[in-house]
Amino acid sequence: MKEKDIQQLSNDVRRLINSSLELSYDTEAKNLFANKEVLSVIAKNVVIEVKEYSYEEIAGMIGNVSISKGEVAVNGAIERLDSESNYVGEKRIAYDIKTTISGAIDLIINLEIQREPKPGYNIKMRGSYYTARLFSEQLKDISEEGSYGKLKKVYSIWIIVNSSEEHIDHYAFMNVDTKEIDPENDPFHLVMIYLGKQMPKDELVKYIRALLERDIEYLKNYYVINEEMERSMHHMCNLGEGIKEEGIKEGKEEIILNMLKEGLEVEMISKLTGMDFEDVKRIANEIQEND
Repeated sequence: MKEKDIQQLSNDVRRLINSSLELSYDTEAKNLFANKEVLSVIAKNVVIEVKEYSYEEIAGMIGNVSISKGEVAVNGAIERLDSESNYVGEKRIAYDIKTTISGAIDLIINLEIQREPKPGYNIKMRGSYYTARLFSEQLKDISEEGSYGKLKKVYSIWIIVNSSEEHIDHYAFMNVDTKEIDPENDPFHLVMIYLGKQMPKDELVKYIRALLERDIEYLKNYYVINEEMERSMHHMCNLGEGIKEEGIKEGKEEIILNMLKEGLEVEMISKLTGMDFEDVKRIANEIQEND
């Protein structure tokens, strides 16, 4: 194999490793935030209608939860719903997390986890589009013109991880003359939660940062950490700082094992993955010992 071909293959392998890790850890993040315990804390802090309820009461009001990829969290009565929206002539949307709050209050909740505040498009306009789509999706349930009052209010909540400053922006349908929100005509809210990089001040930001940084002791102030939450926090990427080095190493080792099983030589694998020759040799020796 020519040197330039090896280099190109090496670049492809490394991109595969990184993209695979990012997808894996992002999926774990969605699994973590799909826990009803986690959703109840977020909802209590940003959803006006449930501020007076306890975390336990809110968790009991949360319906089935869907996430766009990966497996749903297993605690509580969480089942898969339709997490995609696909209408003729419109772009397909895969919501990160989608659920409802039901009881005396009927709401639709969408939670999105965004790595960067400037991903190459206007994130607030995208959030507005999501709220509009979530609201308009309900039209299929409207049987006659007089039943528009049955439409549920929508909250689209966006967590922006790698932001420089901490702040929470809350947008709603408001009367521009009175500067007030009419509770009877308030169809949707968009909430943007920027986590920042400094020591957090807002309690909700502290909670979310504790989830991402696996601060178990702090999280116990809210709930007993269940097994599913612990598993997701253990495996997920620390999104605020990028993929952890040990996670990258684990991902490389898994790919190296597959390469060895396919018969590739240690030296070639070292070149393709950028991993030290001796480390690859060690893994090869471990495979032989276990055979």
